[in-house]
Amino acid sequence: MDIYVNNESLNFELSQVIPLKEVLNHVQEWAVKKDLYILDYKTPNTKVETTDYTLSSEISRLDIELGTQKELVFDNLVELNSYLDTMGSHLATLCQSSQSEIILSDKADGLMWICDSFISLQPYFLTDSVLDNEDELLKAVNYIKEIDKLKQISVTDTINLVAALGSLKLSTSQWIKSFEVAQIKQEDISIYVEKIKKECKNIGLSLDKIATNLTIGKQAEAILELEKIIEFLSDSVAIFSRLPNKKALCQKIIDVMSSLMLSLDNADLINAADIVDFDIKDLLAEIKKS
Repeated sequence: MDIYVNNESLNFELSQVIPLKEVLNHVQEWAVKKDLYILDYKTPNTKVETTDYTLSSEISRLDIELGTQKELVFDNLVELNSYLDTMGSHLATLCQSSQSEIILSDKADGLMWICDSFISLQPYFLTDSVLDNEDELLKAVNYIKEIDKLKQISVTDTINLVAALGSLKLSTSQWIKSFEVAQIKQEDISIYVEKIKKECKNIGLSLDKIATNLTIGKQAEAILELEKIIEFLSDSVAIFSRLPNKKALCQKIIDVMSSLMLSLDNADLINAADIVDFDIKDLLAEIKKS
């Protein structure tokens, strides 16, 4: 087996045939001495699908990507954020079905993984800013854990579960944005603020149409536009959180985002339309003045 680390050949010889998992463990033991961690690996020339227990004799080449602990934690955060989106969307779809109860047993492992991953990542990203309410996040995690013990739950409980997952998703999305924005030099932040203010005008022009589409049966079109607005608001929080005296504005943006996402998850399109028509319009005006 030829082993490549970050596209460079690694002078590493195996004295015996061992499972892939053990090979990776040996490489990690070597890498950690250099404060590096395995971010990803591939077996490009292997004809069969590899698992942890595929023998090294069956693998001709192993490509390993190493990175810092910071990069590893960020990769794990991105994976959790994506899975939260998948699980929340799936449960939201079930809420809109004709079922009176939702089977949860087949989702138990996934929900527990979400809780464990969130708790392990939280210390790296949680701050004392308005982006994070530790008590509310803990409440959401505990609710998911309690629900996870049940084999099936009512539609109402499922809606509450979706809301709890949404709370975690809002935080993980903000952590990702904050991580990315943290790479921006402080002297360049004002450039991004001006970009946000200019974008407010374009978004404002689309709000009336979105609100109307939510109430006349064109929900899919409206929701696609709203996803762009939620991403814009998330970017705005990440940027404004780097500025002094903007905590109140950040909190207001987060509150509007939370209300909008909850309305969409609950398929409450009338309330979502009201939020678009009034709250987001007021919010855009405030952002432009800030």
